[in-house]
Amino acid sequence: MAEWHRNLLYCTPEHLTLALLKRETFSGQGWEPAAGRGHIARPLKHCTRKPVWESDIQNWGHKLDWQEDFLTSDRIADWIVNQSAVGNWIDIHGSLQDQGRKKCALLLPVTNRYSQGFLRTHLSDLDYPFKTAHRFPQSVRWENIKDVYGRFITAWFVFDRNHRGPHIEDIVYFS
Repeated sequence: MAEWHRNLLYCTPEHLTLALLKRETFSGQGWEPAAGRGHIARPLKHCTRKPVWESDIQNWGHKLDWQEDFLTSDRIADWIVNQSAVGNWIDIHGSLQDQGRKKCALLLPVTNRYSQGFLRTHLSDLDYPFKTAHRFPQSVRWENIKDVYGRFITAWFVFDRNHRGPHIEDIVYFS
């Protein structure tokens, strides 16, 4: 595998997904469209007891339900949970709107200029309203990246079609 491919896989530590599941509920069919090695999907399946599809644009050695580019897929699920440490967030959000019937949670770096632009663009979306940000005040170390560049501040940004009212900021601390 080429060296640059290593930078495209950010394996999410399980405690980040568990923190989301302590704060959000999900019903119906779920989907993790950038499943990588299953680091988000495993706790989703275990804790929600709901079916969760796993797909990715590339096979990282983990059993997927299918392999495809999420941004060009026509599949639809009730909810989507996805981590996007790198990527084109505007395209990702458009796909989430089209493919997540009820809710989506997107783990993004909050200190990145691209994610800040994404958030400014989509925080006022009336069709798929922004509900909350579950922000981690400490930097995250991804499971598979040990270099300094692999650490940054992140938050789960949750969009929910049924949400009405102001959004809520939540700081997530770990003991």
